[in-house]
Amino acid sequence: MNHSKFTLNNIVGYYCDGLGLVAETGQCTAGYYCPEGQTTGAPTVFVCPTGSYCPTGSALPNICPRGKQNFYQWLKNMY
Repeated sequence: MNHSKFTLNNIVGYYCDGLGLVAETGQCTAGYYCPEGQTTGAPTVFVCPTGSYCPTGSALPNICPRGKQNFYQWLKNMY
């Protein structure tokens, strides 16, 4: 489940690395999540937390499904 939607600053799940851009620079890097207003695809304050996973383009961490566990940060996919 990827939580992407349009915002005034940029599209969540994406980042913009400059001002005055006409489009987002790229998607958030797997293992991180990008709420609105991010300037890098790997924002260190938004590392995917333990108990969740963050594929490319995540706006928020995805909680691990029932029966799955994640004991590590930066998880990109749930296996």
